[in-house]
Amino acid sequence: MSNCERIVFNMIVQHELAHQWFGNTVTMKWWNDIWLNESFASLIGYIACDRIQIRQGELEKLDGLEPGCNINSEDVWTYFSHEKASSLVDDCLPSTHPIDAECKVSEEAPGLLDGITYGKGAVFLSQIISTLGSDTFFAGCKLYFQKFKWQNTELSDFIDCLQQALDSRADTSLQEFDLRRFSQ
Repeated sequence: MSNCERIVFNMIVQHELAHQWFGNTVTMKWWNDIWLNESFASLIGYIACDRIQIRQGELEKLDGLEPGCNINSEDVWTYFSHEKASSLVDDCLPSTHPIDAECKVSEEAPGLLDGITYGKGAVFLSQIISTLGSDTFFAGCKLYFQKFKWQNTELSDFIDCLQQALDSRADTSLQEFDLRRFSQ
């Protein structure tokens, strides 16, 4: 198994595990916000692969898969940058749409599951983490999951929880930052 194949294999596993939160514990009211479920799961897949390093020989027990070499942090984020570039190419196509695309009827939903939903959405969430800091972002996520456990939500619910986490920080460097405007 090549290094790229191992990253993809691990990404898929981590992506699906992340759906335990975005998708199962809390899910969206309507298809126009499906990007949040998929983008969050994609980004968490990268973060988990970065933090859970797979060493040579560790996957041999899984149906004879042999990773061949280590997955390191640089490999994971290089792959992320390739997904980002691919989503930017998708964004130039006539079929492009905003990550929070309008979906009038559920039959339109499968058309929203593309590189923009997964890749561009993950990049957008990555920008939010870079802006707020990971502690603030994940504090907002924790609040969101506690507040809306087993409910259906809209993007504004998630943004409001992130804004609450930001507003409660002792560090006032982003005191005037309005996440609601940033996310539009």
